[in-house]
Amino acid sequence: MTDAMHPPEDLLPALRNRRSLRNFAPRPVDPDAVTRVFEAARWAPSGGNGQPWRFVLTRRGTHAYEALAGTLKPGNAWATDAPLLILAVVRSVHVHPEKPPRPNRDARLDLGLALGQAFVQASEEGLVTHAMGGFDLEEAARVMHVTAPYEVGIVFAMGYPADPATLDEERRERDAKPRTRVSLDTVLQEDRFLNDVEEASGT
Repeated sequence: MTDAMHPPEDLLPALRNRRSLRNFAPRPVDPDAVTRVFEAARWAPSGGNGQPWRFVLTRRGTHAYEALAGTLKPGNAWATDAPLLILAVVRSVHVHPEKPPRPNRDARLDLGLALGQAFVQASEEGLVTHAMGGFDLEEAARVMHVTAPYEVGIVFAMGYPADPATLDEERRERDAKPRTRVSLDTVLQEDRFLNDVEEASGT
């Protein structure tokens, strides 16, 4: 039986220690660390090596940052503490020099793979990343000048974690809560698919 609250000790430390915190220290991120994070994304696998992901990085204190921050829903206002806000963009069609363009139904899967590698590398660098879907997609496309065949994916915040001692009690308790996951037996099945949602609902 796997522990629902603690990752196994034999996982890579960058995976075991990764947290989607909501609190960021104000200090700038080491430029070399930023480069390594996006190199990790760059070397992610993708269908037909299409590499349909793009990232628009904005730095706190710039007009671009304020424009992107302005698209966030009120519940994500905490993200404006982060020194970096990044818009992830995805190309929704395959582009090939010798073939006509065609829809890429796996484009967002490819983006997810790139984000996963970026977030693990960020964890290795001692950085926090937090992905958000709570923002105005159309406005983000407008202010960041995203046009077809590219589409807005997600926004994520990145920076170093804040010292818990500098946080109010509510935010400190929220970040201290353990991560939880369903059991490995639920995620990994053999021979046939077991619909745990139907089983839980009795259908």
